[in-house]
Amino acid sequence: KALKFNYIIIGIGIILGILLSRIILSFFGELYLENSFKPLIILLISSLFYSYNSLMISQFNLEHKLKKVILVNSGICILTFFFSFLLINLGLIGISLGWLIANIILNLGLLGGKKWN
Repeated sequence: KALKFNYIIIGIGIILGILLSRIILSFFGELYLENSFKPLIILLISSLFYSYNSLMISQFNLEHKLKKVILVNSGICILTFFFSFLLINLGLIGISLGWLIANIILNLGLLGGKKWN
């Protein structure tokens, strides 16, 4: 139930974010809008994957599975640094893609791990 509610809220947020982002970002200037719109969209999309990871971390905390909490958080951190480093030539888009890729990988790992448990 929490996952469905979470995705409904995030879906609304992503839609509003996409619709309103150009207007809001343009307050800071045309150059800011030009350089930050694509990273913002990538980060909005990554919230779908991060929310599941975050819910799983909360579940692991409730179950007192500290090693899994540390593993997931460390995995997100290390993979984000790794992919951001690989994609840094793309600027903010590369760093945003690093965050997205890291969360997708951990998401798939958590989903795969859940099927095996």
